[in-house]
Amino acid sequence: MIYWIGFCIVLLFILFSLDDIAWDFVVIIKKYFQKDTNKIPLEALDNEIPQLLAIIIAAWHEDNVIGDVIRNLIESTQYPRSMYHIFIGVYPNDEKTINVVKELSEEFPNVHGIINNKPGPTSKAQNINYVITQIRQFEDEKGWIFSSFTIHDSEDVVHPNELKMTNYLIRRHEALQFAVFPLQEMPKLSNIFPNMTTGTYADEFAENHFHTMVARSRTDSVVPSAGTGFALSRELVAETDFEDILPENSLTEDYKLSFLLIQRGHRLHYVLETVERLDNRGKIVSEFIATRSRFPATFKTAVKQKTRWIYGITMQSIHFKEIWSKKNNFNFQQRYSLFRDWKAKFSNLLVLPGYLIFIYFLLSLILPLQPMYPVGSVSWYFCIVLTVMMFERQFMRTVAIENIYGWKSAIIACFLPPILPFRMVWGNLINFTATVKAWQMYFKGTTNKKEKSRKGGKTWVKTDHDFLEKDVLKRFHRNLGDLLLENKMISPEDLKLALIKSHEENKRIGSVLKEEGKLSEEFLLRELAAVKHTLYVPLQSLQVGPRLDHFNIELLKELFACPIIETDDSLIIAISDISPIDVQDRLEKISRKKVEIVYSTLNDIQTALAEPVKRINLKNSDIENCVSEGYLTAEQALLTLIYHEKSLKPINEVLQEMGLLSAANRLWNTQSYYGKFKKTFRMLF
Repeated sequence: MIYWIGFCIVLLFILFSLDDIAWDFVVIIKKYFQKDTNKIPLEALDNEIPQLLAIIIAAWHEDNVIGDVIRNLIESTQYPRSMYHIFIGVYPNDEKTINVVKELSEEFPNVHGIINNKPGPTSKAQNINYVITQIRQFEDEKGWIFSSFTIHDSEDVVHPNELKMTNYLIRRHEALQFAVFPLQEMPKLSNIFPNMTTGTYADEFAENHFHTMVARSRTDSVVPSAGTGFALSRELVAETDFEDILPENSLTEDYKLSFLLIQRGHRLHYVLETVERLDNRGKIVSEFIATRSRFPATFKTAVKQKTRWIYGITMQSIHFKEIWSKKNNFNFQQRYSLFRDWKAKFSNLLVLPGYLIFIYFLLSLILPLQPMYPVGSVSWYFCIVLTVMMFERQFMRTVAIENIYGWKSAIIACFLPPILPFRMVWGNLINFTATVKAWQMYFKGTTNKKEKSRKGGKTWVKTDHDFLEKDVLKRFHRNLGDLLLENKMISPEDLKLALIKSHEENKRIGSVLKEEGKLSEEFLLRELAAVKHTLYVPLQSLQVGPRLDHFNIELLKELFACPIIETDDSLIIAISDISPIDVQDRLEKISRKKVEIVYSTLNDIQTALAEPVKRINLKNSDIENCVSEGYLTAEQALLTLIYHEKSLKPINEVLQEMGLLSAANRLWNTQSYYGKFKKTFRMLF
């Protein structure tokens, strides 16, 4: 009897593990033996005309984190602020969160609070769906169109380059999923056990998002949405007429959406791109353009979250008949990947019997117990096969964790102790308990009478969140050195030497690189502008600027500053890297207008100030009228002119590609024969 119990368990383990081995071989072949020719050079991202992008965050009782999350997102994102807008879905019965979001919208023009038409909590899907309907109304009011809709959670650390990458890829793919990696403390002996639960998330996500998702994407399999860090193209959202995008009757609306997209013939493109950075030790490291966030830190909260995942994915979103049904035109890889997800509700249950059998085996070595795997028997050979498979899986996990978190984390996760690491065992016990609870939900039901009467799908089963400290968040922000490396403007060695010299001579690193001829003034100012979240404007090539006759030219020369766009209440000034630090404050006092700063070369500024008559006067021009009349922000106007010059496309075409249709129509009416006739008629009569 003991023999047959062991035989059945080891056979099931092998059967349920074969597909993992299959994916590993795909990863090894695709990732390590076939050269990746699809790597996207970051410098190509800046050549794409920026489109309007929407970010959606659903919030329920997130008043303690949402403020820090949004501020960090805006302060770190390397994308024009006027070209992305953040829409936060809140509930009318969540006053604290509403107040925080209201403060954010007053502080940042591109943040908008959307109050749900139902009291919370509804489902996360209902919240997001309602926000999308309100974005559609927002578009109608503004005369804009967003090219993509990115979903994020209210505790996410969004990578600075995510929106740039979205702007590039959403033109080429219908939907995107960025990698998701849990945040981890720097590993040390004192936090190995306190961080045991969050460590299991890091291990599983590293393996899944570094290996498996890549294999799925490259074999035309089903790439599931991770619920955060995924973007839907406008065309995809428009198919549903901007309503009920996410299925509201599922606890894992993200996975269900992925399944529905595959059914409709769409694909989710997985994004795993890296950028080079110089770490605190002066070492060049590759950083993934990924979403990072904190995950549950206790056994109880982890089980609660994973119960929802297992139930929602394996018992709600996909069913065995649907996977193999001929009605669904799935290819073999898609069916296989769906089956792999579906079987988790069974394979997770093998963990406890497996550990009990292992304990029995160890005891049989020292106690007179009946051998479960007699030497030379079929089950004994099965055990050898299973052991080899286990070591192979552990090796692949080690590689993934090392690439994401480093060797220390890999050793703690996979070799402490060897064969059965604590963290792996702990993670398996969490998954086992969550699977048992998911089966209980399956047989007992998931909603009570109160929840059944509530509209908007199943009630949101959310996890409580906290956020990172500001000094930790600074590591995710970009400095000048990061951007120079990312765009391959200097070598890592030159950057290291420049950092040493700037520290020794108490000079700015940009000044050091410019003095040594490693970097031109133009390239320096382009990246400096990106660090400051503003624009670099090539004044001479654009040939734009307001009249200078009502400005103090001598003062402007002293400040190395040149006005570019002026409206009744605002002024955009171009400055150089040698302009005084207080130039903005001084010009605001003199002009009594809100002054915004952009960068231009010293030669361009001095030439513009020396020859003001030759400058094109934008005071009464069409593009500036668009700013004055509210069709464009000043930044959008400058972006239009910059990309008009860079792409050689007509201004109207640039505006349309950016999604600024109202401004494009305004210019068309003004510049067309009909518009000119109408303007002349008004002047005469």
